[in-house]
Amino acid sequence: MLVFFLFNASNFALSATSYLGSIDEAIEIALQNSGELKTETAKIQIAKSQVEIAKSRLNPSFITDNSFAEDTYRTGVEFVVETANKRKKRTEIAQIQEEIVQEEINAKILDIRTKVRHAYVALYSAQEKEKAAYEILQTIETLLDATKKKYEAGSIAQIDLTQVEIMQTNAKNDLECAKNEINRSYNELNLLLGFSLASDCRVEKPAFENYFKDLLSLDEEGHKKNIEFLEEQAYKFRNELKIDQNNIVLAQKQLGLAKANRVPNLSLSGGVGVVRGDNAKTSGFVMGGFDIPIFDRQKGQIQEAVALENQYRTQYEYEKSKISVEVKDAYNNLVTSTKLVANYENELLPKARDIAYKSRRRFEEGKDGIIVPLFAQQAEMQTKFNYIQVLNDYQNALSSLERAVGKSLGTFL
Repeated sequence: MLVFFLFNASNFALSATSYLGSIDEAIEIALQNSGELKTETAKIQIAKSQVEIAKSRLNPSFITDNSFAEDTYRTGVEFVVETANKRKKRTEIAQIQEEIVQEEINAKILDIRTKVRHAYVALYSAQEKEKAAYEILQTIETLLDATKKKYEAGSIAQIDLTQVEIMQTNAKNDLECAKNEINRSYNELNLLLGFSLASDCRVEKPAFENYFKDLLSLDEEGHKKNIEFLEEQAYKFRNELKIDQNNIVLAQKQLGLAKANRVPNLSLSGGVGVVRGDNAKTSGFVMGGFDIPIFDRQKGQIQEAVALENQYRTQYEYEKSKISVEVKDAYNNLVTSTKLVANYENELLPKARDIAYKSRRRFEEGKDGIIVPLFAQQAEMQTKFNYIQVLNDYQNALSSLERAVGKSLGTFL
């Protein structure tokens, strides 16, 4: 359970947590605290206000026409009647722009999810490297103790002792590098979470989500079906495509408004007229008028709307092709990473650990020289570090696939 305290007003963490239970937990915190997301979300209110502005009607005007010499006075109200549904068309454009802003917010959420997953996995990998480096250092120091005893007994040469001491120094260096990597990963994750984790905060091992049934046993046809399914989902959920589709509709609506603007609005006015003097009388008046469309003032707007629609259609097709490649690459990387994780867990790690232990025991018993346990220990150390890297690669591949599809995989798999 994550334990931290926040000011509701400032969203500032009073005390940092010392444990982070899952990537989903980190993502939830980041989405609550993200300054980037808050900035994007604020845009939706601006978009809503633009809808209200588009809906607003023109105010009537007060008019007066007075001729003092003739004692004639007129007072009334003038209305402008918008023709060709201009108000409706403006409102539709503003509503589509609001939808585009919402899709941009959704894209930002997905971007934050991807960044948090990468940062979380980087911190976990760094902590595991530190743990592995510390365990390896302890093992080497045990081997060094046995080597010193043999050297003091005269059964091995100085060069053998020196080789083990060099390995010990390298292990210490690996440990320091891992600590430095942890600090960098803390800073990156802290920035995304919006508060500082405790310096000793531990993160739980990322889950090995098996979203695809029998992924490792699928044949080529099975993988092809998975890719086709994911491509269909990407075409449905990717925010870029939704934005392009909305932009196409937006350009069409702008074209409709530009054409409507060629139709003159009507000006209607009416009121009371008073004549004073010898022929004093009171009467009403009504007047009407409209612009004479001699010049086509919408030609440029119409051309621009047509050009924008063509641009967004081209961009939409390009995005579809790009997304298809992204889905295939991400899926293939996930398959490869899944195989590598299984190989390390089932084969490489147990065997490297077993060989290192047995070779060390044989050296201690005097059955082998120092070279065999040295190589075995180096192989185990490299195998552990490689395993941590493939775990990192698996999570990044999963994150890339989620980003390529445009939605969390768990929502539809």
